[in-house]
Amino acid sequence: MSKLRRHLDILCSYHDDYVALGTESLGSAGGFSGAAFWKIHGRNRTFCLRRWAPKYPTLERLQFIHAVQWHTQEEGFNKFPMPVNTLEGMSYVSDGEYFWQLEPWMNGKADFRQNPSSERLINAMTALAEFHLATETFPIQSNAGLSPAFLEHEKTLLRWTDSQLARISDFVHGSGFSQAVPSINTKNLYADFLPSQFPGNINSAKDPEIQKVLFISDLSDSDGPAGVDGWQMGNTVTISYPTAVRVQSRLQNAALRMLSAIRTLRRPVLAQVVNMTNKSFRLQPCFHDIHPAHLFFEKSHFNGFIDFGSLCVDNAATDTAKMLCALTESRPKQWLLGLNAYQSVRPFSADELAAIQVFRKSTILTTAIRWLNYIFLQQHPVKCSTRLVERLERLADMMERI
Repeated sequence: MSKLRRHLDILCSYHDDYVALGTESLGSAGGFSGAAFWKIHGRNRTFCLRRWAPKYPTLERLQFIHAVQWHTQEEGFNKFPMPVNTLEGMSYVSDGEYFWQLEPWMNGKADFRQNPSSERLINAMTALAEFHLATETFPIQSNAGLSPAFLEHEKTLLRWTDSQLARISDFVHGSGFSQAVPSINTKNLYADFLPSQFPGNINSAKDPEIQKVLFISDLSDSDGPAGVDGWQMGNTVTISYPTAVRVQSRLQNAALRMLSAIRTLRRPVLAQVVNMTNKSFRLQPCFHDIHPAHLFFEKSHFNGFIDFGSLCVDNAATDTAKMLCALTESRPKQWLLGLNAYQSVRPFSADELAAIQVFRKSTILTTAIRWLNYIFLQQHPVKCSTRLVERLERLADMMERI
């Protein structure tokens, strides 16, 4: 099977109605998992052909994801693209290297951060509640138990001791920070930057007035450090040294604010998380990893969820807290509005409401720890990214609202 036309060969596994009249490669569609996508123009409808990342998911996990999707559709929830069955009645195709699936095209845009509104928030949180109602009846081995997400947060907070935080603090305050590389806005509103291969650090450049960097265009709105390794370097541009210093200063200030908040919050939040890890909760399929980039809107209407790749079994409180963090950045008025919208469809128990508040804090805290570790201890060059600086500044704001 030719790699250049493999996506066309995969379509031969489907009914003639899905024969491609035209295809458009979308690359990774802004994601970092290694998945690839094509827009398929069929005879009467448009579809998305998804090639899952190599080695993920496993066959067992993919079958679990599709089983949950099928179940939720049977329960009446359809705000997601359901995989199309092949001629053999399968929900996926395997070519021996990748898993593939064909699904209806999801109209709309993942633009909540660019266009937030109360109506959009209410509609999205209502849809999440409807999804959880549908997955409540999915058959799993045990309907009650410990929350895996809380156990994961407990492990992270226990691992990050005062000595670990001191290492980050030393780096932020120390001379090593001068190696943070520059960035600047360009006419491309989505541009970001990585360092060029010049010797030494920014202070040793021959000409202090200019510096060359490599920029990346059309970055996705990713919320986690795991994705930055997938960034691809683009063209070299010349920027001013003062701009580099300003971005470096913003990064240092955001990092110091985050460190201060982590030192204050880690122990009390850890105590609350440990309390939650000793409780038994209702368990059911949950998204686990919800980002604004996964939520599609048309104006104020919520069209649906597009990413089930992190689906797992947990308590719905963890999904709810994560989505509220992503959409409200922990602002009290919007948070309460979104939570009330959810509960108008699917009320929480008293223990679950308490869990939502604790998971809000631990999500913000563990996200901040992962970023600081990634940037300063692993010394990844993404520290030059303007988008990264803005992300850390938002995180620092959220931590100060806890």
